[in-house]
Amino acid sequence: MLANQKLIAIGVSGDGDTGAIGIGQFVHLMRRNLPIIYIIEDNGCYGLTKGQFSPTADLGSKLKTGVVNDLPPIDTCALADRARRHVRRRARSRATRSSCSRCSRRRSRTAAP
Repeated sequence: MLANQKLIAIGVSGDGDTGAIGIGQFVHLMRRNLPIIYIIEDNGCYGLTKGQFSPTADLGSKLKTGVVNDLPPIDTCALADRARRHVRRRARSRATRSSCSRCSRRRSRTAAP
């Protein structure tokens, strides 16, 4: 994918992996703005344990044991959107800085003859 920019990657993960232990990697993936289709299978619980809420579980949802989730869910779509908007803002500010006359004068002075 890095060598061939025309390829689109496909990733599939659960809500427990994406919203908990993998949230750092998820945010950086969104910030890099790579051509990827990332599918999150959101069932509100960890797949292997079945007895724990995932970070995306709805507030007030109940386990079979009767335990109620009292934590608000992480909205992975909003998180991805926020990370991507941050990248676009940074890119715009870089473009503005690099095209200003002050920066171009500085570069021309430091450039080797």
